[in-house]
Amino acid sequence: MQFPFFRPKATSLLFQRLTEAIHQSQEIWIELDSDSFSGTPLALDQEWLELMVLVRDEEEPAYHRTVWLIRLDAIVSVAYPTQSWSQERLEALLPSEKPES
Repeated sequence: MQFPFFRPKATSLLFQRLTEAIHQSQEIWIELDSDSFSGTPLALDQEWLELMVLVRDEEEPAYHRTVWLIRLDAIVSVAYPTQSWSQERLEALLPSEKPES
C-alpha cells in the first residue's frame, strides 16, 4: 500500500523556520527516523531541503563540503539557534539565589 507523501505548505512552521535559517545562514540540526544532520541550509522548495555540511579532515588541515538533499517529509525534528548570551548576560537574566537564613 502506498501512502501519499506529506508536502509542507509554504505556510507550515517547518517551511517558515527553514526559510529563516536560509536567509540568516544559520546552522541547523535535523533529525530523521534513522539519521541526523547538522549544517547550513542552502535551498528549499515544497519537497526538498538542500543542506551543506562541512567536515574537518582529521588527517590533514582541510575541510570537506558535502551537500545533502533531504526530503521534507522525512524530517522528524529541526533544532536551530534562537539567541545566544555571554555568561554575564545569562547570569543577569536568571534569578539570583539568596541563601536561606
